[in-house]
Amino acid sequence: MPKASRDTSPRTLARNMKRLFAIAAACCLLLSTLAVGEGFQATEYQISVEAPSGWEHDDKDHFGFVICDPQSQNKKRKFRIHFPSGGASTPKEQVELSLNTINKRREGKYPLERIQYEKPVTTRTGVEGYMAAHGFEGEADRPYLNHYYFKIPSGRIICVCVYLSGANKEEEEKLENIILNTLQVLPQERKNG
Repeated sequence: MPKASRDTSPRTLARNMKRLFAIAAACCLLLSTLAVGEGFQATEYQISVEAPSGWEHDDKDHFGFVICDPQSQNKKRKFRIHFPSGGASTPKEQVELSLNTINKRREGKYPLERIQYEKPVTTRTGVEGYMAAHGFEGEADRPYLNHYYFKIPSGRIICVCVYLSGANKEEEEKLENIILNTLQVLPQERKNG
Protein backbone atom coordinates (compact mmCIF):
# COMPACT_ATOMS: atom_id res chain seq x y z
CA MET A 1 0.00 0.00 0.00
CA PRO A 2 1.44 3.40 -0.92
CA LYS A 3 2.03 5.95 1.83
CA ALA A 4 -0.17 9.01 1.88
CA SER A 5 1.77 12.06 0.86
CA ARG A 6 1.91 15.06 3.18
CA ASP A 7 1.59 18.55 1.91
CA THR A 8 4.66 20.31 3.31
CA SER A 9 4.31 23.46 1.29
CA PRO A 10 5.02 26.74 3.14
CA ARG A 11 1.37 27.77 2.74
CA THR A 12 0.08 24.56 4.36
CA LEU A 13 2.64 24.75 7.16
CA ALA A 14 1.67 28.37 7.87
CA ARG A 15 -2.04 27.45 7.95
CA ASN A 16 -1.34 24.56 10.36
CA MET A 17 0.78 26.81 12.59
CA LYS A 18 -2.06 29.36 12.73
CA ARG A 19 -4.46 26.62 13.84
CA LEU A 20 -2.04 25.43 16.53
CA PHE A 21 -1.55 28.99 17.80
CA ALA A 22 -5.33 29.51 17.87
CA ILE A 23 -5.78 26.30 19.87
CA ALA A 24 -2.97 27.27 22.25
CA ALA A 25 -4.46 30.75 22.74
CA ALA A 26 -7.91 29.27 23.43
CA CYS A 27 -6.38 26.89 26.01
CA CYS A 28 -4.54 29.76 27.71
CA LEU A 29 -7.73 31.82 27.83
CA LEU A 30 -9.65 28.89 29.29
CA LEU A 31 -6.97 28.23 31.92
CA SER A 32 -6.78 31.90 32.92
CA THR A 33 -10.58 31.95 33.28
CA LEU A 34 -10.45 28.92 35.56
CA ALA A 35 -7.61 30.39 37.64
CA VAL A 36 -9.65 33.40 38.67
CA GLY A 37 -12.99 32.92 40.32
CA GLU A 38 -15.56 35.28 41.70
CA GLY A 39 -15.29 39.04 41.67
CA PHE A 40 -15.55 41.02 44.91
CA GLN A 41 -16.58 44.65 45.30
CA ALA A 42 -14.98 46.50 48.17
CA THR A 43 -17.23 49.54 47.78
CA GLU A 44 -15.87 51.43 50.81
CA TYR A 45 -12.45 51.29 49.12
CA GLN A 46 -13.83 52.11 45.64
CA ILE A 47 -12.37 49.00 43.99
CA SER A 48 -13.29 45.56 42.81
CA VAL A 49 -10.95 42.61 42.49
CA GLU A 50 -11.20 38.95 41.60
CA ALA A 51 -9.81 36.11 43.67
CA PRO A 52 -8.91 32.50 42.95
CA SER A 53 -11.80 30.11 42.60
CA GLY A 54 -13.18 29.05 45.99
CA TRP A 55 -11.98 32.12 47.90
CA GLU A 56 -14.60 34.05 49.84
CA HIS A 57 -15.21 37.31 51.70
CA ASP A 58 -14.41 36.90 55.40
CA ASP A 59 -17.11 39.03 57.02
CA LYS A 60 -15.86 38.13 60.52
CA ASP A 61 -12.56 39.96 59.97
CA HIS A 62 -13.33 43.63 60.49
CA PHE A 63 -9.95 45.18 59.65
CA GLY A 64 -10.63 46.20 56.07
CA PHE A 65 -12.25 44.02 53.43
CA VAL A 66 -10.78 40.51 53.56
CA ILE A 67 -10.97 37.86 50.85
CA CYS A 68 -9.48 34.53 51.89
CA ASP A 69 -8.89 30.94 50.91
CA PRO A 70 -11.03 29.10 53.48
CA GLN A 71 -9.00 25.94 52.80
CA SER A 72 -5.73 27.51 53.97
CA GLN A 73 -4.73 26.94 57.58
CA ASN A 74 -6.18 29.72 59.76
CA LYS A 75 -7.27 31.49 56.56
CA LYS A 76 -3.61 32.44 56.16
CA ARG A 77 -3.77 32.92 52.37
CA LYS A 78 -5.76 36.12 51.81
CA PHE A 79 -6.11 39.61 50.37
CA ARG A 80 -6.81 42.45 52.83
CA ILE A 81 -7.98 45.78 51.41
CA HIS A 82 -7.76 48.72 53.83
CA PHE A 83 -6.84 52.35 54.33
CA PRO A 84 -3.26 52.51 55.65
CA SER A 85 -2.45 54.89 58.48
CA GLY A 86 -0.81 58.22 57.80
CA GLY A 87 -1.35 60.86 55.21
CA ALA A 88 1.02 60.03 52.36
CA SER A 89 0.24 61.82 49.13
CA THR A 90 1.50 59.09 46.79
CA PRO A 91 1.53 55.28 46.86
CA LYS A 92 5.35 55.31 46.90
CA GLU A 93 5.46 57.64 49.93
CA GLN A 94 3.04 55.29 51.70
CA VAL A 95 5.60 52.43 51.65
CA GLU A 96 7.96 53.99 54.20
CA LEU A 97 5.16 55.47 56.28
CA SER A 98 3.43 52.07 56.58
CA LEU A 99 6.66 50.24 57.38
CA ASN A 100 7.43 52.67 60.21
CA THR A 101 3.89 52.32 61.62
CA ILE A 102 4.04 48.51 61.47
CA ASN A 103 7.43 48.38 63.16
CA LYS A 104 6.34 50.70 65.99
CA ARG A 105 3.58 48.20 66.78
CA ARG A 106 5.95 45.22 66.55
CA GLU A 107 8.86 46.70 68.51
CA GLY A 108 9.88 44.54 71.45
CA LYS A 109 7.21 41.91 70.72
CA TYR A 110 7.91 40.51 67.26
CA PRO A 111 10.71 40.63 64.67
CA LEU A 112 10.73 43.92 62.78
CA GLU A 113 9.63 43.96 59.16
CA ARG A 114 11.79 45.20 56.31
CA ILE A 115 11.27 45.91 52.62
CA GLN A 116 12.80 43.11 50.52
CA TYR A 117 12.13 44.91 47.24
CA GLU A 118 9.73 47.49 45.85
CA LYS A 119 8.55 48.57 42.42
CA PRO A 120 5.97 50.69 40.60
CA VAL A 121 2.99 48.70 39.30
CA THR A 122 0.13 49.37 36.91
CA THR A 123 -3.06 47.35 36.68
CA ARG A 124 -4.42 46.09 33.38
CA THR A 125 -7.05 48.86 33.60
CA GLY A 126 -4.36 51.55 34.00
CA VAL A 127 -4.48 52.16 37.76
CA GLU A 128 -0.95 53.13 38.80
CA GLY A 129 0.40 52.09 42.16
CA TYR A 130 3.41 50.91 44.09
CA MET A 131 4.28 47.50 45.55
CA ALA A 132 6.50 46.73 48.54
CA ALA A 133 7.43 43.14 49.43
CA HIS A 134 7.79 42.73 53.20
CA GLY A 135 9.99 40.27 55.06
CA PHE A 136 11.55 40.15 58.52
CA GLU A 137 14.80 41.64 59.78
CA GLY A 138 17.54 39.01 59.95
CA GLU A 139 15.78 36.49 57.71
CA ALA A 140 16.52 35.39 54.17
CA ASP A 141 14.32 36.67 51.38
CA ARG A 142 11.27 34.49 51.85
CA PRO A 143 7.84 35.81 50.84
CA TYR A 144 5.78 37.08 53.76
CA LEU A 145 3.45 39.91 52.73
CA ASN A 146 3.22 42.12 49.65
CA HIS A 147 1.58 45.54 49.95
CA TYR A 148 0.05 47.09 46.81
CA TYR A 149 -0.77 50.79 47.26
CA PHE A 150 -3.15 52.63 44.93
CA LYS A 151 -4.63 56.13 45.02
CA ILE A 152 -8.40 55.96 44.53
CA PRO A 153 -10.61 58.71 43.02
CA SER A 154 -11.45 60.14 46.46
CA GLY A 155 -7.74 61.00 46.78
CA ARG A 156 -7.13 58.47 49.54
CA ILE A 157 -4.57 55.71 49.31
CA ILE A 158 -5.64 52.12 49.76
CA CYS A 159 -3.51 49.08 50.47
CA VAL A 160 -4.15 45.61 49.11
CA CYS A 161 -2.16 43.25 51.31
CA VAL A 162 -1.39 39.86 49.77
CA TYR A 163 -0.45 37.34 52.46
CA LEU A 164 2.29 34.98 51.24
CA SER A 165 3.63 33.00 54.24
CA GLY A 166 4.81 29.68 52.86
CA ALA A 167 4.20 30.64 49.22
CA ASN A 168 6.74 29.87 46.54
CA LYS A 169 7.75 32.37 43.82
CA GLU A 170 5.26 30.92 41.31
CA GLU A 171 2.35 31.34 43.74
CA GLU A 172 3.53 34.86 44.60
CA GLU A 173 3.56 35.74 40.88
CA LYS A 174 0.13 34.19 40.38
CA LEU A 175 -1.38 36.25 43.21
CA GLU A 176 0.30 39.43 41.92
CA ASN A 177 -1.08 38.77 38.44
CA ILE A 178 -4.57 38.41 39.90
CA ILE A 179 -4.28 41.80 41.62
CA LEU A 180 -2.76 43.55 38.60
CA ASN A 181 -5.08 41.91 36.06
CA THR A 182 -8.38 42.23 37.92
CA LEU A 183 -8.27 45.29 40.22
CA GLN A 184 -10.58 48.02 38.95
CA VAL A 185 -11.76 51.33 40.31
CA LEU A 186 -15.52 51.29 40.83
CA PRO A 187 -17.59 53.92 39.00
CA GLN A 188 -18.28 56.96 41.15
CA GLU A 189 -21.86 57.72 42.15
CA ARG A 190 -22.95 61.11 40.97
CA LYS A 191 -24.52 63.40 43.52
CA ASN A 192 -27.39 65.61 42.39
CA GLY A 193 -27.37 69.23 43.40
